[in-house]
Amino acid sequence: MKLSTVDRRFVRALAREHAERTLAVLEQRSEYLTSMTGGRRGRSLGRDVKDLGHVAMKAMLGSLSGARVDADGAFYERASASVDVRTRYLSAHRPGASFAAVTSGSVYPRMPLLRVISVLVPTFVAVITADRRSRSVMADAYVDIAAACIRVLGTTAASHERLAYLFRAYRQEVPIVAGCLMANGCTAAVVVGTSALGYNMRTMQADVAVLATPYQAEEFEFYRPLGDRGDAVLWGPESVIDIPAAAWKPSGTMPTSVGAYTQGYWLRRELGTIGSCEAEPFIELETRFVELLMHYAHAHPDVQVVVYRHPMERRHAQEGGSLGYEGLLSLPNVLLAEDRGWDSLSSLDEVGLGLTTASNVGFDRLHLGRRTLFFVGEDTVAFPRLESTAYNRVLIRDPFAFLETIEAARLQGDHEFFEAYGLPKSDGPTHLAEQPKGSAA
Repeated sequence: MKLSTVDRRFVRALAREHAERTLAVLEQRSEYLTSMTGGRRGRSLGRDVKDLGHVAMKAMLGSLSGARVDADGAFYERASASVDVRTRYLSAHRPGASFAAVTSGSVYPRMPLLRVISVLVPTFVAVITADRRSRSVMADAYVDIAAACIRVLGTTAASHERLAYLFRAYRQEVPIVAGCLMANGCTAAVVVGTSALGYNMRTMQADVAVLATPYQAEEFEFYRPLGDRGDAVLWGPESVIDIPAAAWKPSGTMPTSVGAYTQGYWLRRELGTIGSCEAEPFIELETRFVELLMHYAHAHPDVQVVVYRHPMERRHAQEGGSLGYEGLLSLPNVLLAEDRGWDSLSSLDEVGLGLTTASNVGFDRLHLGRRTLFFVGEDTVAFPRLESTAYNRVLIRDPFAFLETIEAARLQGDHEFFEAYGLPKSDGPTHLAEQPKGSAA
């Protein structure tokens, strides 16, 4: 699905002079957004009008009598369950600064009534003029997007720095919220997460992009010709914030086992969390990856291969669903990490070499100084052929080269591996607390 005329009018009203960039971002991600975050399907006009009325009433009451914001900035995290980990991440990189959390259930803040109306009116027009028979990317999400814009804009504009960090950058509403903030004189810092930017962040709407890996920094410059990208700061992966200081240095025992980290796209398609067309290339890639693991395990029966399944796959199995990877797990030298009580990051030194297609854990491991190889096949969309980068040597496209490299890397120590591949390493926990340079610092 593509953006409709109504979608475009809606975005232009909210993002104003920043609308064209916002629309370009949404167009680039339209199929992905339709697949993963296209809103609640099949909403009726009556339901949307009713829900928008509730938003209008609560937002206007909040604008007159809501709590005042007393914080340096704000951050948007749709899920309230993730607020604590986002707060710890910000505290690690902005020590001493305070940030007001905005979620999908937050109360509406005190703010000028005209700002509320400037969002509500174009939303009402979009709701009543939308073609619900041939739904666009945003057809069922206008009300939710408007509510997010009002909450985030009101909180951010009242903060001392007029700055908001926007998490879950892959979600549909985030570039629109960013454009709305920028149109109202606020700074939008988009936290892109650990995934390669090539998946769905080749273009972005932000004053500042908060990056997690040096590889993303190279991607950021590679994609700059696609349009204005603003500034960027490199903070490191969010997932390592709670890792104990001792884990930042390899144990020195150099285990010779291999850990394989899956992404479970077969299950995502089965559960409907991603569309079939979007999932197919990733399923094909991971199927080939598992075949290569089986070949390696057959050829090296003395090497233990530990499979770390995606959390979604683990939950599915616990609820009685299929295990997945039955052929691989049937081999005598292959075991499931959860059977030993091992977790992807808290059990870093239980395996020596990490293998994956594109799991975030792979980049986390590299950040923590652990040997890791990626099998990316011929995927030049998510993983373009960046020139003059050390990462080309660990992002392996040829299956035969992947098999050969596994055994060589397995027998190396972590320090030897990083020296041989010329990969950058973090300095450890103190590196996380350094004040980054950039307009969001």
